[in-house]
Amino acid sequence: MKRTFVINWILIDLFIVSVISWFRPHVTGRGNSHEIWHNLAMFHVLGSVLFPVAIIFHMATHWD
Repeated sequence: MKRTFVINWILIDLFIVSVISWFRPHVTGRGNSHEIWHNLAMFHVLGSVLFPVAIIFHMATHWD
């Protein structure tokens, strides 16, 4: 499979992870334990940091 298609699928996955991990703490509310909320927040940060990295790789494939 071409590198561009792999990066495109990674971008889609990271976008979904970022949206779900952002939306989930807002739906669950503040009644849950702090540990669960913290884990969801860290999951969101990781997905959100990897998303621009994948965008850079995606743009680099178009410049080759």
